[in-house]
Amino acid sequence: MKRFFKFSLYLVVVTISFLVFAGIIISVFYSDDIERAVVLNIKSNLKSEINLTDVEFTLWQHFPYASVKFNDLLVYEDEGFNNDTLLFAKEAFIDLSLINILSKKYHINIIYIEKGMLNIKYDENNKPNYLIFTADSSANKKISIEEVVLIDTKFKYGNLVKNVTIDWDVLQAVIELDNEDLIINAESFSKELIVGKTDYINNKNCSFHGELEVLKDTLFIHKSSLLIENVLTTVSGVVINGNKLDIKIIGEKQQLNDVITHMPERFKKICAPFITDGIFDCKGTVKGSFNKNNNPYFNMDFTISNGDFKLKNIPFVLSNINTGGNINNGKNTNFESTIIKVTDFTANTKNGKLKGSFTINNLNNYFLSAQLNSSWDLMEVNHYFEDSPFFDLNGRFFATTTYQGNFSFNNKFTDYFITAEHQTQAKFENVHFTYLNSPLDFTIDSLSCSFDNNTINITQSDLTVSESDLAFIGDLDNFIPYLLQKKDKMHVQGNLVSSKLFFDELMTIKDVSKGKSTTSLPYWLSVNIITNVSEFNYDNFTASNLSGEIEYTKGVLSGIDLIANSLEGHMHGSFVLNEPTNKYLVLKANLEFDKVNIRKSFKSFNNFNQDFIHQDELNGVGTAELDIEAHWKPSFIFNDKKLKIKSHLIIEQGELIDFKPLESLSSYVSLDDLKHVKFSTLENTIEVENKVITIPAMEIKSSALSVFLSGTHTFEQEIDYSIKLLLSELLSNKFRKKNTAIDNEFGEVKEDGQIFTTVYLKMTGNTEDPKISFDGLKIKENIQESISTEIETIKTIIKEDILKIDEAEDEEQGQDVIIEWEDEDKFKPK
Repeated sequence: MKRFFKFSLYLVVVTISFLVFAGIIISVFYSDDIERAVVLNIKSNLKSEINLTDVEFTLWQHFPYASVKFNDLLVYEDEGFNNDTLLFAKEAFIDLSLINILSKKYHINIIYIEKGMLNIKYDENNKPNYLIFTADSSANKKISIEEVVLIDTKFKYGNLVKNVTIDWDVLQAVIELDNEDLIINAESFSKELIVGKTDYINNKNCSFHGELEVLKDTLFIHKSSLLIENVLTTVSGVVINGNKLDIKIIGEKQQLNDVITHMPERFKKICAPFITDGIFDCKGTVKGSFNKNNNPYFNMDFTISNGDFKLKNIPFVLSNINTGGNINNGKNTNFESTIIKVTDFTANTKNGKLKGSFTINNLNNYFLSAQLNSSWDLMEVNHYFEDSPFFDLNGRFFATTTYQGNFSFNNKFTDYFITAEHQTQAKFENVHFTYLNSPLDFTIDSLSCSFDNNTINITQSDLTVSESDLAFIGDLDNFIPYLLQKKDKMHVQGNLVSSKLFFDELMTIKDVSKGKSTTSLPYWLSVNIITNVSEFNYDNFTASNLSGEIEYTKGVLSGIDLIANSLEGHMHGSFVLNEPTNKYLVLKANLEFDKVNIRKSFKSFNNFNQDFIHQDELNGVGTAELDIEAHWKPSFIFNDKKLKIKSHLIIEQGELIDFKPLESLSSYVSLDDLKHVKFSTLENTIEVENKVITIPAMEIKSSALSVFLSGTHTFEQEIDYSIKLLLSELLSNKFRKKNTAIDNEFGEVKEDGQIFTTVYLKMTGNTEDPKISFDGLKIKENIQESISTEIETIKTIIKEDILKIDEAEDEEQGQDVIIEWEDEDKFKPK
């Protein structure tokens, strides 16, 4: 073994020594001949001009090869072009075998090009500029190259027909030539690689290691590796005529973010709105011809594992993405016909999950077809929408969604969403939020609904709004477009059930807006709701089992067939509240109250905003029919000048307790009797207009006395009442004992033959200080009427009983009865 090693070492030393010795001999005696022979060989094989003026033979620079060195080598392109440079090298070496030199066979082993430029062109006729070799193929003149080495060399390629441009800096490339086979190992920097209008490799470091086979017009790419920056793919396939492709591309365990980062700028724009990463595996094909107007067909299957996704403009984040899919550029092989299919997609939101499949068509204007199941944390979702009207939103949301429509990753998405076809089966749980500037707290314990485009159909709900609980079933039209500020109105229709509802609190929703409202009623809302409320509260008013229909549209709020139990009785009615001009409200109502508690009515409605009579001074059971027209100025200021009321009122079991205005009758009726006056029934039709309450004549039969009353009562508490008292009651022993004013005025009057049956009084002035006086005119009218009646009665008796006259004869003109009255003031009580 030791002898073999020594022998081998000896053989190597001898060989090297021989080569060195042979080289020295060749360098000393044959260098000029070799230079001339190489130059001649090159020139004889080229038909284009070449600059070979600076030639130098060197033995040691590329030992064990001898080299012919060219400085500033320049080769011009073929005829028909602009006589531009085809090849330039600051330094070029042609390496020759020492053995071939000794046998005078100048076979070129290796060509080195350093700090050079290779410029290849194709004109409009697809003719190249490198056809510079002669047709002479004799063995002695033929250039045979085994290897080409490019170092720090620029490579440019331009093809007008195929619309291809390449501009590369070749840092180092070794091209091994074996007949039709090529082995390429290259490191380069691609400034641009443009096919059509797309720059596929722009300012990227590239490495290619592979085997090629050239047969006439066909290039076979055997399994080769292409590294662009840090994205590694395996490439194989066929290129025919330079523009017909059948290429297979395989990428394994690549970082998705790197793949996107080093994609062509045109494709990167698609991904510009988001950041994504993960383990990316793909198998793709590029097949077909390409030119200025056509692209080859591209098809790729891919998988992504352990991925993540984040939008740049809103905090939408997905993690742990796992999916498969396919990308192809469609039948038209362009962006518009491109289809991206994603299958078995799973991902995690911050506190939820997303699962399903989707397809994206047309990369010029994304069209999404999706089927997704998802669960969401609403606090997270709320951040997805710019200027969301919801504050402190939290809760859970579960959805099954189908979507057909355009979409984007920017603020255009809201417009696309509204016009798309989308359906969702959704469920909300434990949701809480406030809305815009509303003071109300909204809570959704549970809600089941379906989204059909821009209509939400609620099939079950359990809601609370501050102190009110609501269960709504129905439809919300344009709810989402309104929230996204793409529609200025929304519509609510359905059935509302509530065990407890505070209406004054809910009415504050009218004040909700993003700016200062120009109206009192919310013009952004229309409503048609059938209600059933167990307990209704408004200020001091409460009602039970309230039912009816509520309509609201275009500033008109209507209550139709409202029925409720309230004030220990029953109520029924309808109303219309509208806003004919901004901030001005008009209410028209028709209401019926049956057997309600009068005192509680006054208490519930704050004594109807008057001071004449209070809740503690009145009691009884009331039945009323009311027609009301009321007006409010801006800032909800009541316009009493335009109040109109027509009411038919019945009060039973009535009581007046310590009612101050009755004390004015104490000169005629005992003050003790007036402190607590009871009356059985009071019925009248009372009207209110122009700030005046008009009371037609009515009879009040009370525990104190019987009164006939009529007159007017203004909102300024000015009164003008006509009062008729029964004289028989006033002259009874009970009243005479307690009321001396009547004795003083009328003296001792017997009941028999007395024609004065009533006393007429007037109550005028102000309710704080009413004035009581006798109404002389009414007394005159009453006596005159009584006398006339008596005269007619006497005439009839004479005719029928005394004269026995059956037929009417000419009447004898009777004598008028004239009664003179003293001044009215004489009868005023002392």
